[in-house]
Amino acid sequence: MARTRTAAQTGTILLLAVSIALAAAGRKCIFLGNSLTDEVYGTQDIAENAGYTNCTWARHMTPGTPLWLLWSDESMKWVEYYANNNQYGVALDAPLAQRLRDTAWDVVTLQVYPMNGDGLSSPGGVSAVDAARGFAAAAYQGNPNCQVYIYESHPVYGDYPTPHAGTINPPYMTNDTNLYRPIADSLRRSFPGNPPALVIPTNPVWQRMRELVEANNAPGLSGYLDLYSADQGHASANGRYLIAALFYATIYKSDPHGIMNTGFKHLGWTDGTAWSVSSTFAQTVWDVVWETLQTYPYDGVGTSVSAQPRASAAPVSRARPASGGSLFDIRGRRCESARSQVVVRAADGRTAVMAGWVR
Repeated sequence: MARTRTAAQTGTILLLAVSIALAAAGRKCIFLGNSLTDEVYGTQDIAENAGYTNCTWARHMTPGTPLWLLWSDESMKWVEYYANNNQYGVALDAPLAQRLRDTAWDVVTLQVYPMNGDGLSSPGGVSAVDAARGFAAAAYQGNPNCQVYIYESHPVYGDYPTPHAGTINPPYMTNDTNLYRPIADSLRRSFPGNPPALVIPTNPVWQRMRELVEANNAPGLSGYLDLYSADQGHASANGRYLIAALFYATIYKSDPHGIMNTGFKHLGWTDGTAWSVSSTFAQTVWDVVWETLQTYPYDGVGTSVSAQPRASAAPVSRARPASGGSLFDIRGRRCESARSQVVVRAADGRTAVMAGWVR
């Protein structure tokens, strides 16, 4: 009898130790980007459900904004915080780079957005590489052990915001090798004394899901468009779950099998209504995410690589959204004419039209 009680007590102690260890392993994470960064919110739910209860989650989101403009325009200051069991707050008092310097962030994700000009070079201006270096330098000042991730913007379906063309735009697997990885390589060369920059491989995961759909082997999806909302540019609940599972598995280096698939409450730009995905689709996501992370060379989970020479491929096109059509202003309101567009001008004179890829 005494042995039984001792075993039970030991089991209780072990469970408590595991819980304490999980809590101690919490992260201070900040995500910088545009409305695709809003789609990362489910990561917080998954992490908390898995026992990481002392995390701080923060993000800056300006609709349609590329990384080069987030770096160039110091007027973009607001940062939204969730911490300590969903206590919420917004800070408005410092540029983003200062925010990175002033807090010891464990994780920083930088969303690169080729559709609005993020590229490897920018004659006479600021490139995505320049912006990533600037933000990384600030993050390393705040915490030399900070892990910086390049977040790949997921592909659009059709010629967004005209959602019926039926083609993939841009060529997202090309962007994975010719844009996102070279930016990570550049950071590794620039900051050899800090943790190597990594990539969150959204596009390879998206590509694998598309392959399964086309092979009729994606349980829980009736078609590829099930990953998208009605505008075919932003993610649906299914697409958000895929992104959240990928972020969780990458950041925490954890097998996603068995993570939650119901009761998500964090989304950012909705009314907070809980959302869910089917258990069948969740299983498909777990398999795809974990399979991808085992072989992708830049995620820090499976095989890793050293910094590679700069890619010789031509920079990504800097085409701007055309005037007219379904355009949105900085507050997410539909524009009726080109004159309604909001144009943000950086200090070096370059501009970006805040249209498309917004709420």
